[in-house]
Amino acid sequence: MAGQKSTAQWHEHLEEEERERKLGYDRRKLEQHRALLALLRGARARYDRAPSEREVLSTRASMRALADNARRRIEDIDHWGVNSNLLMDYAAMLDALAESYAQAKLASLRGEPAALEAERAEFVAHEHKIEAWLAEAAESEEQ
Repeated sequence: MAGQKSTAQWHEHLEEEERERKLGYDRRKLEQHRALLALLRGARARYDRAPSEREVLSTRASMRALADNARRRIEDIDHWGVNSNLLMDYAAMLDALAESYAQAKLASLRGEPAALEAERAEFVAHEHKIEAWLAEAAESEEQ
């Protein structure tokens, strides 16, 4: 019993150390993260402002270049893909912008707003998670 408790405590310690390491890493990359988040928000806003199917399709067509730009930025942030805590959120946001957000916006223009509301809520949830992590990273102490 004591051995299991000790092992559990050790694993908890290692998880906290990894969390602190990632906070420190992302703290050093704050400006890059903020610029990338602004880019992704801007892309979503372009979909949201699109008044017609034609505009949505034009915006979707421009997403390939935006995604390439975002992926370069992500690689600049974390070349090996193991240091930042935000990579999965960025990937989910890019995936949405590539297709599902456009499809949801098109459905909304046809009078079916539920899909867009769900896509928007999911996108905003990723934004909030990123913002919270970056705020914590900014306040974290150098190790």
